[in-house]
Amino acid sequence: MIIELFSTIFNYGIHEELYELVNPATKVKRYKIHNTRERFLRKNEIHELYSEVIKYDEVNENGSVLELFVKLALTTGARTEGILHIKKRDMDLQSDIIRIIDFKRGGMIYSGYVSDTSKGLLEKHLKKLNYNDYVVSFNHDGLKISIRKLQYRLKPILDDLYNTGLEIEDRKNRIVIHSLRHTFASLLAIADVSIRKIQELMNHADIMQTMKYAKLQDDETKKAVQNVF
Repeated sequence: MIIELFSTIFNYGIHEELYELVNPATKVKRYKIHNTRERFLRKNEIHELYSEVIKYDEVNENGSVLELFVKLALTTGARTEGILHIKKRDMDLQSDIIRIIDFKRGGMIYSGYVSDTSKGLLEKHLKKLNYNDYVVSFNHDGLKISIRKLQYRLKPILDDLYNTGLEIEDRKNRIVIHSLRHTFASLLAIADVSIRKIQELMNHADIMQTMKYAKLQDDETKKAVQNVF
């Protein structure tokens, strides 16, 4: 992280013509960190999560805030900040299209889609909101909530359901909020949706980001092994 920050500072200096030499971090060897998330939720685990967030919302009178977030995350694959920025005006329930902002790609806008999982809940919820209100909000007040407030409520539920006994450093197997996006792509791959289409739905800039899901589509290799043994 320090090396990357160091390199970024020099790149900025070069770009702004404040520095005229070579970036000294260019040839510094980077450490390889094997922290790619591999764990995703299976369908039975998703239903379990839905049940828990609905229960949490009812007990705490949150107005379906966690249920809305989780269902939108799992059915659009959008990043957390993108979901928290969705306003009523961004939703077209007649065409089943959601306008999503991808802040990781400089505020680029792309389309997500409304599924049967969330449509009924959204129809009921949007009636209580004004045109410019944020969809994921406490008690339908239309105010944007912070990632920190969401994390404070959702993380304990994810930990209790899926992370018991895991080391904090075990990034591959821990379920976190970002795992909902990973689950979206993984289930599409298992359903044999093309990698190119998954790239589009995830709004990945480079298809190499999406290729890690291809291994979930390799049914022929799995069947070959099972047939032999």
